[in-house]
Amino acid sequence: MSSPNTPRPNLSLECLEVRDMPAAGQWLVEPFQRGPVNGLPSGWSQWSNDGSKAFQVDAYGAGLGDSGRLVSSGTSTTTSRAWVTSSYSVNVDTSAAVYLTSTSQVQLFVRGQNLGTTTASYYAASVTRGGQVQLLKVVDGKSTVLGTVNSSEYLSNRWVTIDILAAGSTIQVRLNRGDTNQYLGPDGKWTRQPVAAIDKTDTSVPKGGFVGFARNSGTADSVALDSLRIGPSGVPVRDNLFEDRFAAGKANGLPSGWGTYTTAPAGQLTLGTETDETLRITAPGNAVTRAWLNRVLPDDVQVSSSIYVDSLIPASIVARGTSLGTATPTYYGLTVTRGLNVTLTSVVNGKETVLGTVASKDYVSGQWIQASLIVKGSSLRAQIYRSDTGQYLNADGTWSLTPSWAMSKSNTAIRTGERVGLIRGTGVAGTLTFDNFIVTSTPDSLTVPDDIPTEQDKTGTPIIKTPEDPPVVPPIVPPTIPPPPTVPPPPTTVPPAVPPTVPPVVPPVVPPTVPPPPTTVPPVGPTQLPTVPRHYSYIRVAQLAYYGTPFGTTETSILKNSVDLVIPNTAYLSTINSVSPNTPQFIYTNVTNIYLDLYTDWLAYADKNKISRESAFYHVTKETPFIGLSASSVPVNQFWGVYSGSDATGWTNVTSNAQQSMLPFALSGTANQSVAFGYPEKYRELNFDIKTAAAGTWAGQYEYVSAVDANGKPTKWSTLNTLTDTTTGMKRDGQVTFDPPKDWVAASINGSARLFYVRETTTKAGTAPQINTVLGRDYTNFKGAVQGGVTPAFDYSADKDGDGYLNNAEWAARKAGFNARFVYESRLFYPTYGPSRFATNIGNASFQAWAVDYSNRVLASQPLADGLFVDNSTGKIAVDPATIKENFSNYANDHGALLGKINNALKAKGKWIVANTAGSGTAGEPIAKAGVTYLEEFAIRPVSSNHVQFDDLAAMLAYRRQLSGGKAYEILDSLVQGMDWSDPRVQLTTLAMYYTLADPNLSMLMMNGGNEPASSWTRHWTDAIKFNVGQPTGDFKVVQTGVDPANKSLVYKVYGRTYQNALVLYKPLSYTRGVNGTTADNTATVYQLDGYYRPVKADGTLGTAVNKITLRNGEGVILAKVK
Repeated sequence: MSSPNTPRPNLSLECLEVRDMPAAGQWLVEPFQRGPVNGLPSGWSQWSNDGSKAFQVDAYGAGLGDSGRLVSSGTSTTTSRAWVTSSYSVNVDTSAAVYLTSTSQVQLFVRGQNLGTTTASYYAASVTRGGQVQLLKVVDGKSTVLGTVNSSEYLSNRWVTIDILAAGSTIQVRLNRGDTNQYLGPDGKWTRQPVAAIDKTDTSVPKGGFVGFARNSGTADSVALDSLRIGPSGVPVRDNLFEDRFAAGKANGLPSGWGTYTTAPAGQLTLGTETDETLRITAPGNAVTRAWLNRVLPDDVQVSSSIYVDSLIPASIVARGTSLGTATPTYYGLTVTRGLNVTLTSVVNGKETVLGTVASKDYVSGQWIQASLIVKGSSLRAQIYRSDTGQYLNADGTWSLTPSWAMSKSNTAIRTGERVGLIRGTGVAGTLTFDNFIVTSTPDSLTVPDDIPTEQDKTGTPIIKTPEDPPVVPPIVPPTIPPPPTVPPPPTTVPPAVPPTVPPVVPPVVPPTVPPPPTTVPPVGPTQLPTVPRHYSYIRVAQLAYYGTPFGTTETSILKNSVDLVIPNTAYLSTINSVSPNTPQFIYTNVTNIYLDLYTDWLAYADKNKISRESAFYHVTKETPFIGLSASSVPVNQFWGVYSGSDATGWTNVTSNAQQSMLPFALSGTANQSVAFGYPEKYRELNFDIKTAAAGTWAGQYEYVSAVDANGKPTKWSTLNTLTDTTTGMKRDGQVTFDPPKDWVAASINGSARLFYVRETTTKAGTAPQINTVLGRDYTNFKGAVQGGVTPAFDYSADKDGDGYLNNAEWAARKAGFNARFVYESRLFYPTYGPSRFATNIGNASFQAWAVDYSNRVLASQPLADGLFVDNSTGKIAVDPATIKENFSNYANDHGALLGKINNALKAKGKWIVANTAGSGTAGEPIAKAGVTYLEEFAIRPVSSNHVQFDDLAAMLAYRRQLSGGKAYEILDSLVQGMDWSDPRVQLTTLAMYYTLADPNLSMLMMNGGNEPASSWTRHWTDAIKFNVGQPTGDFKVVQTGVDPANKSLVYKVYGRTYQNALVLYKPLSYTRGVNGTTADNTATVYQLDGYYRPVKADGTLGTAVNKITLRNGEGVILAKVK
């Protein structure tokens, strides 16, 4: 199987004769992201000696580069196997990721036979904690070790990829560690050569069979597995026309056989190979450099190369090139930049035409990718492979383990051309790094994408490759198994908590050379920047005040003298207004997901306007697991309103009693008294847990609301015909079922939201039953935040009467796996927030109209509020589009358009919105284009950002300012990681990083906000803010760069920005290729100043004048000019 998992094999340059390359793709790729709860994916089987399910999919556990993994667990006496039920040929190659936390031996096997018995046969490879690799053969249940290699370095708490290849009598095992991009050699040492750790000849298991995992008895630890790939070891081939691994060592210039062209001035181009087997090109930002192979090649070729994407410098691969050494070249080009942005172009006589673009929905930087361009006749194909996660870029910007086309185009502008090569484009100064340049013949067919060509070893056997240099953030360490996986982190900003007595309003420049944004943004937005009175001319300050924030003397003083904008709990509106009436306040709401009063308000709006309730939601098309919980989520089987009494005598709220067995309640023993059970949607069952049974002559009947008045109060109750009643008249625990009546209407009891009520009315007096709990249908089988539940799919074809409900006859005829009784049961929950918090179809016109209407009504009810804080405004949603009925390919644009509509509607009344775009990246661009003010939560990370991340943040802010045309504020929140906010160094560095990036008119600083939204403002403040730095005299620039004294392989940068009254310096973490420096004292470097300055202290005072300053990584200073 050819799998481009390690783009940088250590082969030397050779002028090759024609060699064969694998062309067939994988037979199976399994990411372990699906499957029934506690089960295996479809098409799998398992066996164990004790009957246990020793292999289970953990769809939300931390896998290799994504969520989803397979977990093997069992007792010390458990022997088990799990395998794909399709049989594979004798020549097979399979690989899988293993997380090394255990000494338990889980084997990856091929040629499996008799797997459901104690006399199984197969070949297997294993790796255990520490780094011991073994090749085993198992014949009729008897195991023999064919080879063992022990790593010279102890390996633990990391992912590795193990591969077993069977080709005739040849059996090979390879082990790759992604953190160093090395293979385990047969001597136990690690090398960049893609060698086999074990290579044996054996004929004991000569036939084809099954592929899977085996677990032997002996230990009780659990093991996490991921990313299984199965493919052929003997495959159809295509010609390898040329390859260059740039492995000749450090040398100036290009290898022999290459030509070059550059517009860089003399002495300003650095081009050559390095000791780490790469080709590097360094040039000024306005220079283009081309390198091409001086060899005549066919018109139809596939050109591939590894590219390290860590900058905005365009990196291109070229096919059908002519005149590449002139100012008027012709070629097809595939270009990538950090982000990840991919562009396919044709260049004819120097004139460029963009044929297509695609942007990654996940931000990719500081990673190796493999780019491949196929030109075959008029057909053009582009492939992008991400080495850190082993995934291919899809045309919609998502990533998958299966090979796919990032772009498929047809073009006839360039019919012939004999040159191939690489280009470093113009726009940004710096270095581009290439590797693994390979040219092959084109695939026979372009219908189904294949793996990007990598290489073969000398025998023609495909080499399994794994990720290159590690990502910026080390791999996520999964929690120790068997304890459940860590719950995904809660949303970055949670809604303000509800105070006990005051109910909250829970709503009823990137440089010019950066490629164009990936989305077309709707032209909506305000005509001018909203007016916000400011306390300082040089900085704006914003604060959060969620419920629990104290308002003492310190907070009052900061509010009155320094804060320009507050996002408070509604309980504090009056307090804040009394202290600082001109400070705008923004109250919490949401539009990307609705819940509680937001949800019931939409339902009432839809019913009133005769709109389908379902138009506001996304619906799953297959069983979809979910996890998470939040304060605003509600289990789907809980009734939202339970009331005891009658319309005539009044109602008592017993909702809490109905949900908790510790608070039992009784049905009435008096005739004509009732208990009513309300739910936002029509339902079909009541499940009773009875404490004491009905006795004597007591009897009751079930009724439903069939008519209401203008206020929603019931005016008619009709008898409900039940299908079953296993309580036998409330004498035992049981269930009552019924088909929801056609004339059932939503009603309001005791001032509740409009719910669908069924009541049980006492018809004969007697000893009434006492009830522990009454619940509805748990259609998700929810088991809490960690284990989660499953959203079922609805079989529309079975719904013969089209009422959105399956009666018993329709239910019996539904398709297997479609277990929603009602359409509403298939609604998508917003990721990680838990049940009854529904993701909304933000592009739906009816929902948008409601959102505008609701926003106006909420602010009308809160006259002290100046606008709305719209949470979860990231412009993206972590959902597989293939599993959703509705199309949300335009989600980011729809979101920006919706927020723009709300903002414009409120603007007419002097109000506006602030959107929480935390982590949105490019998906937040339509929001900026719409002129919406945004809060970028955790944007400023003063002691944990490296200089690449700083550059990315600066570029994002600059581009958003360009999009908004200066008509929107940006609130930059800060997050401190690894240090404490009370440290003066942290406070000053936060302020320095802000001053380095800020637009003094548009930017607002929020210190430590999202991380502590309800703590004392002493945790969000430094008196250094009071020092007047004046206005900036220019943009920031790099004022110093060099080698980190604590780690010679890392590069540091110092950024400087001059203000009228101060010089601001900020030094992020040092960084090189996925490795960050530390904030330790031994990272300190000295910067020589151009005169004498006095450092501003955290308390606002000035220190002694200095003419040089020492800065550690993750440190910034504000230096007052000495006059």
